[in-house]
Amino acid sequence: MLSILDRSRDAPVASPVDRELLFGTYTKAELLKREVYKLLISLDRRGLVYAEPSSTAVGAIDVTLTPEFLASELASTPVFETERQNAAQLRALVPRLSVLTLETFLNRVYVARGVRAWAL
Repeated sequence: MLSILDRSRDAPVASPVDRELLFGTYTKAELLKREVYKLLISLDRRGLVYAEPSSTAVGAIDVTLTPEFLASELASTPVFETERQNAAQLRALVPRLSVLTLETFLNRVYVARGVRAWAL
């Protein structure tokens, strides 16, 4: 997905294959949404993250890593190195990522690139 976002920074995705792959990332995320919510609740109960309903967006959850998690060995484990690199690349491709609402994120990543399936 990151390579598709990189290739289509300023224009909609031209390739039907890329558009289908981008659409696939959205649909897979929708299918896993419930599992992610359960994981966030579990991590919140264990004190690794703060997860609370968003005060600005209905149905959204604000998530913050706790200082205890950031200082733990888990955060610096090499297992997460690829994900840290992917996160850094995503931050570079989607400006102001940390302050975007879900709707704005979807618009910038999907709608602006020609994938509009959920806007029906």
